[in-house]
Amino acid sequence: GRTRGSRWLPAASEPSPPGAAQMHPRNPYKASTPDFRALAAAYPALAPFLIAWGPGEGARTQTCTLQWSDPRATLELTRALLHRDFGITFDLPADRLCPTITSRLNYLLLAEDLAAASGPGSAGSPARPEGSAVLRGLDVGTGASCIYALLGAARGRWTFVATDADAVALES
Repeated sequence: GRTRGSRWLPAASEPSPPGAAQMHPRNPYKASTPDFRALAAAYPALAPFLIAWGPGEGARTQTCTLQWSDPRATLELTRALLHRDFGITFDLPADRLCPTITSRLNYLLLAEDLAAASGPGSAGSPARPEGSAVLRGLDVGTGASCIYALLGAARGRWTFVATDADAVALES
């Protein structure tokens, strides 16, 4: 089992999710761990993977986390977050790697910062203002998820060319 203070079960005093210190300041997942119980209520396919722990009178009052050892839990979490937070309906073949949304979004946000810092008239601005020029990305080896192009397009700031040598990745 997982213990408090591990990667996904924060210590009682931690208001932010584990790894938040490494997250980009504009990453919406930096502030808090998702409410897995509420997310599962809105996305029932996630519910079988909830694990209740801690003090409380039964599963309804306990804190919930996910069964991280099961790849299906990660896939359902990814589906739920992409739909809730970005309006993306997501599917992935069972034999493909499922991306973590928080880290992939971090990469996009960092790329936006680099573009802003090196673009014309940027004056070293740490972040490109919302609504500014569209960025262009090239994702070589995009995989079956095509996650960078999906997140970039959902943010309305990117256009992507995504490539992959794997026929299954290209078909999915």
